[in-house]
Amino acid sequence: MKKFIIFFLLSIQINSNCQNIDDVFAKFKQIQNQTKHRLFNYRSYRYRPLQDFSNDLPLSFGLTLLDNPPYNGFDLSTRGVFFDSTMQMRILQLLNNEFYDGEFDDLWKKDMQKNNYADLSDSLLRIKRIEREYYYKKFIDENELVDLLKICTYINNSQIIKRVEEIYKDTTYRNNWKDAYACLVANHKEPYTSECLKKYRYKKEQSYNEQILACDYLWLIQSQQSFKYLSEYLFSDRYYTNIICENNTYKGDTLEYDIDIEYIELEDEDTNPIIAEWEYKTYSYWWVFSIIQMSILNQDLYDMLGITNDRFVSQEFLTEENRRKIYNWMKKNYGKYKIRNRW
Repeated sequence: MKKFIIFFLLSIQINSNCQNIDDVFAKFKQIQNQTKHRLFNYRSYRYRPLQDFSNDLPLSFGLTLLDNPPYNGFDLSTRGVFFDSTMQMRILQLLNNEFYDGEFDDLWKKDMQKNNYADLSDSLLRIKRIEREYYYKKFIDENELVDLLKICTYINNSQIIKRVEEIYKDTTYRNNWKDAYACLVANHKEPYTSECLKKYRYKKEQSYNEQILACDYLWLIQSQQSFKYLSEYLFSDRYYTNIICENNTYKGDTLEYDIDIEYIELEDEDTNPIIAEWEYKTYSYWWVFSIIQMSILNQDLYDMLGITNDRFVSQEFLTEENRRKIYNWMKKNYGKYKIRNRW
């Protein structure tokens, strides 16, 4: 989750390589073509995430993962990258663990080159080929499925969503439950969306990690109701603590409750004490308002707070008084939120 937060902090920085809108469009088309190539050669790129292009998107023009400002009819966000129908059909093929004509033959040739099967007899080669074919076609690799389900979150395709639901219900893929569930709620598939809204409302006894997970699900739904429920987390007192040691290295973990200390004594692998010189608590309410900033466009909210919504506010800005103002505004303006375009 810390990496997830850091990614969004980085994603709003200006991409200096894009000098004008034509450069942006050219960069986007390059990314889309490269991603299409990756998809159609996906099984040759095992364990290389399809979405590793995200930091290369032209985000300097106000784009986010869940927004789609158009340019000449093109969606220049992550959603737009996967809008191509041939790419979506390939994704469905991969989710079904199906192969296009000649795909396994190509994989087998690469296997032989990689593993130097040239010295094997014909009979052993046939056995090895059968083994490899069984390996590829038995079921979807768990790590590959994580990757595919993540990109399905950005695709509004009924056939793909139906297949994701089948995967969600299949105990074979129980380790992929969270990713499949996120995809279903992001695409407003029932009954999962209604269940999510009911299950992930604010509860004071939740841990920090439980609250962050709940907030991310509510964010994925992106509806008037989900953002209203999200605002309830502005009153959370949960946080994680970064502990900076005297040698300027990070050494710390999530702390669920407040502790009144000046420093924390830790021990390294050699049991030598390391004294933490500084600690910084990141409260879950900071992430809540960051989501609101990335999602709600109503200018009067930011005018009321005296800020321009072009960067994340500091945690120190989110005093109890300001959080109360934000919550009251969210409550008063329920049904009137201007939410960034999803599709």
